[in-house]
Amino acid sequence: MWVQLIHLDSHADIGGGFSAAWRYVATEYLHLDKDARKKPQKGHNFLNAGNFIVFLAACGLLHEVTFVSPPHWHDDYGAIYMRHFDPNSEELQLKRFDARAIDAAGVFARLSEIPHQTEDPIPFRRIPRPDFRLREVPDLMVITRSPGYTPKSADRLYDEISKYIEREGE
Repeated sequence: MWVQLIHLDSHADIGGGFSAAWRYVATEYLHLDKDARKKPQKGHNFLNAGNFIVFLAACGLLHEVTFVSPPHWHDDYGAIYMRHFDPNSEELQLKRFDARAIDAAGVFARLSEIPHQTEDPIPFRRIPRPDFRLREVPDLMVITRSPGYTPKSADRLYDEISKYIEREGE
């Protein structure tokens, strides 16, 4: 199953900037076959609420990603996850590295200059929220709360949104 993901959030959730998980993704996780990728390690340096889109891409589940950004948003995803290491790229592209090559290059090396293999690119668009319009009714919509980030005061907003969502079987 391939998904066209429309991600409306205050963060892109593609690595949370240059988060500590990039090394696990690039030197261990992407070296696994797709079936083994279904059970990643979880935690700050692994799969977490700030990078889950990277893991969906690594499992081959995403066909296209649209990030609907808030006003005054600033780039908060790591260039390592973008095609040609370009944060302005319109494609996600995950990269596999040999950990020894990264270590040998040193802490000041540019990752783009270290030998690596790439996964297939995935179209990626960022659209500011005021400019976003759905082109068609989605097949599935998921509303989530980020534990540790969503205040209790937002509960009434989730309750209000849920009034407008058709539930299967109702």
